[in-house]
Amino acid sequence: MIGNWVYDPISKEYGRLVAIEYSEKGRPIVDIGAEDESYTVSFSSCDCIDPIPLTPEILEKCGFVYRRNFNDYAIPFKSMRFAIAKSIFDETGTWYLCDYKANHSVEFQYVHQLQNLFWIITGTDLPLTFN
Repeated sequence: MIGNWVYDPISKEYGRLVAIEYSEKGRPIVDIGAEDESYTVSFSSCDCIDPIPLTPEILEKCGFVYRRNFNDYAIPFKSMRFAIAKSIFDETGTWYLCDYKANHSVEFQYVHQLQNLFWIITGTDLPLTFN
């Protein structure tokens, strides 16, 4: 999705998807831009970019707070009804977004997946920067 954070392994920088176009042969052309808009890099394949694994540090940059009693991360707003947890029994790097009101959870591993889930639930962008 446009605006999602990805990792550019060539420049070794984080960037946002700014455009996805298709060549005359139908191959995707992916443009990644720096957060400060100082550069844009184009790739001829989605295989040239990597997802960013979610970490506790990234969750904290997004405004999530670790809750020791629950062993999860939550955004401290009264209206938020979900939290993000990592199972102590799961060593795959999978996180779970738990919607307590609907008694449902969704598995995910990467920042762009959290961005999309956050947008769906709140209708706003996930507040995240890598600077």
